Amino acid sequence: MSAPPVETARRAATSRATLGVFALLLAAWAGFAAGVAPGELFFPLFPAFAAAFFLDTVAYNQLGLRAPRLFYPLAFACLYAEAVCVGWVVRRVRTRGESTGDRPEDA
Repeated sequence: MSAPPVETARRAATSRATLGVFALLLAAWAGFAAGVAPGELFFPLFPAFAAAFFLDTVAYNQLGLRAPRLFYPLAFACLYAEAVCVGWVVRRVRTRGESTGDRPEDA
């Protein structure tokens, strides 16, 4: 029997794979911002930054929020959402073929 959707979402959001991917994405962003990383390192960050730019534009144009520093919290949130998606995929690939899907290191 599979876990309820809320439990599955909690596991995906708090697994070690998700937190590791989030740390790697933040390190890539820091390296790119510092100018020590090559430009190709921006490609994994692009989906999160595109979503953050979109949400920032919607907040400015449609909602009238004129907050110049709104992009950075949105970028962190979108990077975490991207990490949760990658962590969920990693978890599904690792547990494919197992009967329960419970892994002690992700608890």
